[in-house]
Amino acid sequence: MTSIKILKVIPGEVGIPRNDGTPGSALYAVSFQISDVPSSIWVDLFIKNWDHPPRFTSRHRPGIASVIGDRIILDGTTIEEVEKYHQATLKEVVELVNKLAENYEKDLRRREEDGEASEQKHRKNVQDISKNIKFD
Repeated sequence: MTSIKILKVIPGEVGIPRNDGTPGSALYAVSFQISDVPSSIWVDLFIKNWDHPPRFTSRHRPGIASVIGDRIILDGTTIEEVEKYHQATLKEVVELVNKLAENYEKDLRRREEDGEASEQKHRKNVQDISKNIKFD
């Protein structure tokens, strides 16, 4: 599994605030380029850990993160909040998710190998015992 890294903010994909006086109208989407298209497991882990990170500031907003292709999008923030608050949380969450996804995939491979070994053992047992079963 490849570790995902946040490479940069994508300025051309940063939204524009509505600023119409309604609640949240000063907020917009900020897109980040990541190093690869992550697995669906990584995406699920990222969203869960963004919503409930190990550490966060009073400016943290659960529910604003998404991952689309090779982009992380925080939809409901500002570039200033990213610089002051979310940058550290993003780094920490990505690092944690890389570890969790790696452990998950190792565990999955181990279970598959154990299952294959168990199946081979069963087939050998069937083969050995079937030699002793006679119908003549």
